[in-house]
Amino acid sequence: MRACLGWFVFILALSNSHPARSGDVSASTFGGTPTGFGLISATKIGSNGQPLIYGGSIPTADWYIGQWQAPGDFPAFESIGSDEWSTTTAWATANVSISTTGSWVERISQNGAHFPCLTAAGDPLEFDLLTGPNAWSSGSYPLNEPTQSPGLAKMKSFKASVRYVLTDHHASPHPVACDVNHGYTSIGILLVNTSVSPRQLFWYSIGISQVCYPAPTDAGHPLGHPGSDYYFCLLGQKSRSPYWFWTGGESPSPHTTIDGAGQTSNFGMSDAMSFYGYSNIADFDEHTLSFDLRRRLTTLIESGPYGIDTDVSHWFVSTVNYGQSLWGGVYLASRWDGFSVTWTTH
Repeated sequence: MRACLGWFVFILALSNSHPARSGDVSASTFGGTPTGFGLISATKIGSNGQPLIYGGSIPTADWYIGQWQAPGDFPAFESIGSDEWSTTTAWATANVSISTTGSWVERISQNGAHFPCLTAAGDPLEFDLLTGPNAWSSGSYPLNEPTQSPGLAKMKSFKASVRYVLTDHHASPHPVACDVNHGYTSIGILLVNTSVSPRQLFWYSIGISQVCYPAPTDAGHPLGHPGSDYYFCLLGQKSRSPYWFWTGGESPSPHTTIDGAGQTSNFGMSDAMSFYGYSNIADFDEHTLSFDLRRRLTTLIESGPYGIDTDVSHWFVSTVNYGQSLWGGVYLASRWDGFSVTWTTH
């Protein structure tokens, strides 16, 4: 996983947002069931300095779909039925439905043929479509103020679950052949620690599906030209080994940065599904996935990189999301049904 600067700036904004209210209940669901979905602009900032939410399926939409580093913004959601909304560009689509019983489904796709291979700085462009509860208010859209989780030490269980299927993927060649062509789907949990100074963030991601496609330099190398992105993507697809992509002390920014709340030390882990009893799941088949995160997160924090605060009672959940990320000439589509994150306390 490459660290997306736009998404990184956004999670810093989340960590600065108004603290969620504390809950004394023994069981809670983070963010609840969506009332509707708004869109986070790829290019515009709201009057409050937070990323602009616009074009919602309903005026009180309390979940978002973020389009990080997209070449432009989705048009506003359009109703295509009594409980279904859709928006489309050349490079992406999003379709959401919420039934009167509260069940909901999201279908998303990305097409790398229609956005650049590289950022202005010359790095491979990461385009993310990520969905989660509104952790701040922008314009007329409400703050979805979920009950703040207790510290990990007080949790009896901490679970993420979803019905999921990777519905399609194939090469979608870019007019200028890209050197990096791959995509993945994931679930993300942002934990925050304000008990230490500087405060610490831990972005935890579980990779679900990973797809890899060759660049021209891989021609004649079925397993990829040694050292190419395709070569390493295939290795990662096979091994699915966890790795830390932020370890708190890298330089330069954004790994350790300064923002409105002062210096922040940032840690990030891309984890493997095997730690939750899953082998590589088949593409195009529906899977009901459930991850009990408490033990795994506790282990990672207690044995994490140098500098991380190992006291798990200091760490609580700031936000959650799910979705997909793409680089280069790939088409990727997925369906997500009933995503939830819940915990119980001792």
